[in-house]
Amino acid sequence: MATVNGYKAQGREDSGAIKAGYKADLCVLNIESEHMYPQTDMINNLVYAADGADVVLTMADGKVLYKDGEFTTIDIEKVKSTVNAAASRIISEVKKNG
Repeated sequence: MATVNGYKAQGREDSGAIKAGYKADLCVLNIESEHMYPQTDMINNLVYAADGADVVLTMADGKVLYKDGEFTTIDIEKVKSTVNAAASRIISEVKKNG
């Protein structure tokens, strides 16, 4: 319900629930990891114990973005290369300018 009301507060009536015609933005977590036990208070576990490694699937607007450890919409090797090149330029600039 927090999601539905959050979207309503933004004036977005077609989001915030899993329902026909709504935008499908969701994240699926593996709740079977050892750090997610005991499973007596899942909200507490999600807030305080879950981390990025628990994510198994993400969707935005009905499109799968990440599934089973793989990004489906980006070339991760290209991203790594771009980040490394940018880091090298920044380090060179810092060294040059003190």
